[in-house]
Amino acid sequence: MVKIGKTIDSAERRLELANRKNEFMCGRWTITQKVKTNDVSRTETLAHTLFEDHLDSESVSTEMYFIPSEMTIKQMANLVREKDAAYVAYMEQEEAG
Repeated sequence: MVKIGKTIDSAERRLELANRKNEFMCGRWTITQKVKTNDVSRTETLAHTLFEDHLDSESVSTEMYFIPSEMTIKQMANLVREKDAAYVAYMEQEEAG
């Protein structure tokens, strides 16, 4: 399982909050990948779209995804990075005219 979400706080602070006692979540979270972006909402939406077929529809959270069997978490993050960079490049090209 992987949680795909955004934070406007530091990743470490968000992790601290996520690991507070919660009856719906067992275990402890760790950060294995971060994707830096200049638009957290855009990138989060992109990641959710890319992996929508792997959403855990039974989770109380809308940000819990099964890791695709053919991928690692790093590969998932790299895919988001690549698609986000392609989008940014396209938009810059559109603005340039």
